[in-house]
Amino acid sequence: NTHSSSTNLNTHSSSTIRLHRRFFIGGVIGSGINVFIKSPSVAAEKDSVDRSSLKTFDDSLFELKYPSDFFSIRRTIGGDISRRGNVLFTAGRLGSAEIVTVEKFDVSELLVQADATSFFPDGTLGSWSDLGKPEALAQYICERRDNEAKMAAKGGDIPRASSVVPGTLKVSKDTIQADIETLIGSTEMRVGEGGNRVQNIGVSRLQATKYILLPDGKTIMACWGSVLSDLWDAGENEVLHNIVNSFQPKLPPSSPALL
Repeated sequence: NTHSSSTNLNTHSSSTIRLHRRFFIGGVIGSGINVFIKSPSVAAEKDSVDRSSLKTFDDSLFELKYPSDFFSIRRTIGGDISRRGNVLFTAGRLGSAEIVTVEKFDVSELLVQADATSFFPDGTLGSWSDLGKPEALAQYICERRDNEAKMAAKGGDIPRASSVVPGTLKVSKDTIQADIETLIGSTEMRVGEGGNRVQNIGVSRLQATKYILLPDGKTIMACWGSVLSDLWDAGENEVLHNIVNSFQPKLPPSSPALL
């Protein structure tokens, strides 16, 4: 089964990348928001750029390092920073459907998702452990990721299911880090006169993620780095881990340092 799934994924890899590029470009154009886009060169699309050459995105809210062949987007309206949903920043490579995002949202959103608002009436957390054990926190992150994708999807609901890659989950007082695997378009159908069930594998994306609970206890910032699983296995996992590890929110001078 593993060999069959791998063969199926490799066979459809190039068409899947084109599909992901089309969804991403369509989302940007359809947003109605003016954006600044730094596009990769043709040479970068052909992987001739030194991937160890990094840019630093130095923002008022966070800092992040990413390869020089990545485009980057920071949305503005009339000079004021705006967001599409909770997303603050997007970077990536259109040629490989490789995407990095930074988002910021209220703790209250996660409390609603976890059905835990009655336990935290002021909408704040002192630490991640207040909300649950590491396994429960991982489940909340995966569910949130899938729900956001479903709400943003246009032209139909594409089945998807995310889960933490075993052995990658790390939780401290204010930080959650993990690798997430998302199966997209995996469906089951009945075929033949006997109505036998056949599983359509779909595609798999792997993602490095880092969630940080800010010192105010009311705000969460997160960074995701995502790519198709075959490219992840070919070495992009190291690139994305380096990006996500470099992500750091900027705190007001009076705030305590993150642990």
